[in-house]
Amino acid sequence: MRQMVEYRKISIKKELADAVEKLIGVNQEYGYRSIAAFLEDAARRRIEEIKYMNNTVRGPGFRNKK
Repeated sequence: MRQMVEYRKISIKKELADAVEKLIGVNQEYGYRSIAAFLEDAARRRIEEIKYMNNTVRGPGFRNKK
């Protein structure tokens, strides 16, 4: 049995949503089917980037130091 995925709603500026919608419309080869799919991927990539920076540039556990 598949586990239910929970979702939350977020708000973004119309200008950004329009830009993303246009981008995915003219670049269909990247496989984004919706604004939500694009933003989910962008957020996931940014999270990974920040985790990487925290563990390399600043050293492991940087955020936990006081």
